[in-house]
Amino acid sequence: MSGTSGVPGPADERRWAARGGARMCGDGTEDGTRSLLADVLGRPRDEIALGRDGHGRLRVDGLSAGLYVCRDDGALAVAIAPGAEVALSGHPVPPALEGAALLPYTDAERRMADTVPRHRRSWFLTRLWVRKEAALRLASPGRLSLAAQVDALGRRNGEVLVPEPLPGGGHCPRRAYVVDLSDGDRGRVAAAATSVPMGSVRVWRARARLASCVTG
Repeated sequence: MSGTSGVPGPADERRWAARGGARMCGDGTEDGTRSLLADVLGRPRDEIALGRDGHGRLRVDGLSAGLYVCRDDGALAVAIAPGAEVALSGHPVPPALEGAALLPYTDAERRMADTVPRHRRSWFLTRLWVRKEAALRLASPGRLSLAAQVDALGRRNGEVLVPEPLPGGGHCPRRAYVVDLSDGDRGRVAAAATSVPMGSVRVWRARARLASCVTG
């Protein structure tokens, strides 16, 4: 395996892409996740020791890189970010987003959406949503109720500010750095959030070819 610290490098990506993902077990179970990780990391399956972090999220013991396992809409995906925490979000683009579906957006985001051509508006709003969701997931589970306070229109280095609750009440901003992903599926959008600015985030999706090796 190329790369360092057990993190896949370009040669591993080419190997996985050439083999395709159809043979991967992507059933969303812990065994299925272990199978996908074994192929991504180039390790025997029985050497993949899964654990949980303080928020109950899966991790690979001994892996010196951020890891996030995402099962949005039944699609199993794995993101790896050397030297940083990472989170993922990915969703299909619905035919329309209106009414109550706009509640998780800031006033600035809604105004910007109004300037987007109508046939692209749902895509634009879904793109904003996956940015928000990835940033909120990075902070910790259970933060989606704060989505309307998160502006995902984009700042320098993809910076998104997430409200961090304080013990005595109130919030302070926590920074996440969001990268838009593209997996070649026009009907689906995805984003990764990292705890520090990253040059790239590597993402693999089961039952598909290599989803992305994205440069931010």
